[in-house]
Amino acid sequence: MEPVFAPGRSGISSILSIVALAPWAYIGFENISHSAGEFRFSGKKSFRVMLAALITGAAAYAMLALLAVGKLPGGYSWPDYIANLDHFSGTAGLPTFYATESVMGKYGVPVLGFTTLAAIVTGLIGNTIAASRLLSTMAEDGLLPEAFARRNRSGAPSNAIWLILGISVIMPFFGRTAI
Repeated sequence: MEPVFAPGRSGISSILSIVALAPWAYIGFENISHSAGEFRFSGKKSFRVMLAALITGAAAYAMLALLAVGKLPGGYSWPDYIANLDHFSGTAGLPTFYATESVMGKYGVPVLGFTTLAAIVTGLIGNTIAASRLLSTMAEDGLLPEAFARRNRSGAPSNAIWLILGISVIMPFFGRTAI
């Protein structure tokens, strides 16, 4: 786990580059607060759920980072390994995958892939829920057509969800800049 900061960069520069990415890493957790009004339990429990989600997420990210720096090919220090990644092939050229495979064996990379996919899907679902609630609230306040405020039998604003789905399906065709 040495050096503590990237070689050739100041400590503050290294810290700021991580701080800049930190909001992205926790983007799904605020969705709990967006949906809290629809929970069938107290606000106090909602806070505990959100706190547990934040702690669990932080622990998962920290363990993944520690795993990647904790398992290196023989004879390499972390800076040497990173500097020579282009000389490795297969999972050895990808530090997180190499470490996962080294620790968990041949099933490690598929487990890592599955958990990464699960994280992406749950984040997308959470953001869709938050955006649909936002559109529903805007419709209730008269800022959007009333159709977006209507709820289906399960209480979800289905018209708002369909709008988000429609925009999400079309958006990639506008290119990377639009996204």
